Amino acid sequence: MDQMVHAVQGWLNDTYENNSNFTPVAEDGITGWGTIRGLITALQIEIGVSAPNGSFGPQTFSLCPTISELSTNINLVKIVQGALFCKGYNPTGFTGTYGNGTKAAIESFQSDAGFENPDGVTTPLFMKALLTMDAFVNLGDSELRTIQQNLNRKYGIVFGPDIGLVPCDGLRSRTLAKALIYGVQVEEGIPVPNGTFGPQTLSLLPTLSEGSTKADFIKLLRYGLFLNNFYPYYFTGVFDAALKGIVKNFQSFVKLTADGIAGKQTLASLFISYGDKNRAGTACDCVTTITPARAQTLFSSGYRIIGRYIVGDWKKIKPGELETIFNAGLKVFPIYQSSGSSVNYFTAYQGARDAVAAKNAASSYGFKTNAIIYFAVDFDCSDGQVTSNILPYFRALSNTMVSGGAKYKIGIYGPRNVCTRVSNEGLAVTSFVSDMSSGFSGNMGYPLPSNWAFDQITTISVGSGDGLIEIDKNIASGRDPAVNEVDTGYEPPLSKEMQNEVFISHLQDIHQLAMDYTNNDIYMANQKTLHYLRHVNYDGLLWDTVAGNTDDNFINHVKTTMNNPPLETFYDPETGIEIDIPHWAATANSYTYLLDDVVWAELSGAIGDLITCAGDSVKAYNNGLYPSVYLAAKALINSEVGISTFSNSDLLSDIDAYLVSVMMNSNYSRKLPEIFKTYYTDINHYKNRFANFTLRYGHLNQLEENAYYLLTTEIPLAYANVRDLIFKPAFNVVNYSNSQAAEIAQAYREIIESKI
Repeated sequence: MDQMVHAVQGWLNDTYENNSNFTPVAEDGITGWGTIRGLITALQIEIGVSAPNGSFGPQTFSLCPTISELSTNINLVKIVQGALFCKGYNPTGFTGTYGNGTKAAIESFQSDAGFENPDGVTTPLFMKALLTMDAFVNLGDSELRTIQQNLNRKYGIVFGPDIGLVPCDGLRSRTLAKALIYGVQVEEGIPVPNGTFGPQTLSLLPTLSEGSTKADFIKLLRYGLFLNNFYPYYFTGVFDAALKGIVKNFQSFVKLTADGIAGKQTLASLFISYGDKNRAGTACDCVTTITPARAQTLFSSGYRIIGRYIVGDWKKIKPGELETIFNAGLKVFPIYQSSGSSVNYFTAYQGARDAVAAKNAASSYGFKTNAIIYFAVDFDCSDGQVTSNILPYFRALSNTMVSGGAKYKIGIYGPRNVCTRVSNEGLAVTSFVSDMSSGFSGNMGYPLPSNWAFDQITTISVGSGDGLIEIDKNIASGRDPAVNEVDTGYEPPLSKEMQNEVFISHLQDIHQLAMDYTNNDIYMANQKTLHYLRHVNYDGLLWDTVAGNTDDNFINHVKTTMNNPPLETFYDPETGIEIDIPHWAATANSYTYLLDDVVWAELSGAIGDLITCAGDSVKAYNNGLYPSVYLAAKALINSEVGISTFSNSDLLSDIDAYLVSVMMNSNYSRKLPEIFKTYYTDINHYKNRFANFTLRYGHLNQLEENAYYLLTTEIPLAYANVRDLIFKPAFNVVNYSNSQAAEIAQAYREIIESKI
């Protein structure tokens, strides 16, 4: 906690608590938007803004006075001093007197913001910059910080009242991108620059070449090159041979004529994501069905590649459409977008599901191996959301694609920064860039991804009559050659390995909700996750007794948050048998819940299934189906699903749940999804499950003795009562004698032994 920030927060609350426009701030000593808005509201109250709201808008700027050593309003000076403390500058006191300490702190801030000859006077321009969460010390690239400072110094007086000063932190931002456009408009002589790159801004762009004398424009050219990852070495106003070479390299990269002359198209591509919308494109994408007439329109208009959707009832490729596209001399690239228009869509679970759905869809159309499918991130995604949501989604997408044989490659559609970060993680081979969304924060101030394949720059209509079609015009780089033929046969794409990846992603998402729900208590999150997995089939008195009550609030929270998701299937990686996940979860829940009375937990696992199968065996023997209870038990234990109450799926679920519970109980800091994935991907676990399970008893003879004991014992009484008065009636278990129990225990032991 910062003591001076805490003091500022306390002063704000004490001074303005009786003003109805003021919202009290948290007194936690941490600078945040709450404190900054509190300071802005205080300023607005002091200067007479009509409706103080904590937002530094045009009225606040126009009414804000210049504050200096001559100021006598103590509260205004305290607001300046409070803002300095929150910004990390020390005015040496929180006194309300604008002394040497405050002046020196303002001078430091002015210098950090790029201003020469700082005077320590807080003008409205600097007040607006102080009252933000922006940093003015270097947190990133020092050369980028130089650009930020240069823009502030040269053009800050123009754009500052509107967008504020550019943060001087060495990081890319929306403000930096807009400030650069302001600079361009100033140099073009536009009377009222507004930071919006429109037709007038494009039309007034000069042509710059080697020897040009427009020094300030050449500096802006160099800034633009730097922001697009083409480094101009220095930021002078000289257009020399070295700069010509850099311009040529940039032009070649973005598919402009590479002549080293920075004309309108080159400058536009540097300053705005879509560049010159009027330049010719050879690729496009659309939601409209391609008919022969529309295909002819596209080909005649110079297009050779078209992006089409492989899902979505109204926009997906229609029967016969691919043949129409290919017959017209066009190629196609597949796009997958079932939603992707908000951050909440992007989870690991959704990524795994989309991998399966995309492979299904692409295979159904006959797309061949190595075709690139573009998965859409179609919203204004912040950098933080890339970390929290987009990367986990694409990791799960990639893992599931790989587990299914990696027939198709992954591409990404989205803003520049999103495409770059996903691609840099090795999660996409090429990028389809949504550059026509120039206002997206991920497009402002960021370069084209190095692996860009298609650059979407504008929506237009081409053709007429039956051939009329609306498309998004794209520039093609050639990195994705697209597809000019498909297989006519359909390959069933879903594998058990892919489905297992879907389940693991499903489990991870449920567990993350449980972590949030339990305030990151790993043990409780593990329990809540098991509650959800078991709740449909393993709830009520019996299961509450042996595995604990399920948390209905958490179960409903998962259903609401994840839109009532289906419980995904999981297959044993060795046998391919489906694991009964609700059964597995109930058993694991019991062994991790009844730590001090494990004997009760046995009823949820193999012993519980053995008791029900004992009834099946005696009934089958009594009906003359087998000559002995022993042979009946040998046939029914580990049977195919549906034949008995102790199927092969039940046996695997029981054994695995116990062994996973041992891993959980040995280390409460391990999360259930991590343990689950370790168990089912490490052959030392699942391939040795029966041997490891037997180690619990020390010897197979003891396993058999324990089974007989739990089938017949009358002690402890509590266990016997639950077995005989609750468990057996719940499953209509036919009574068996002690001698029959011995036969059943022997059969159980021999089946386990055969598996080792």
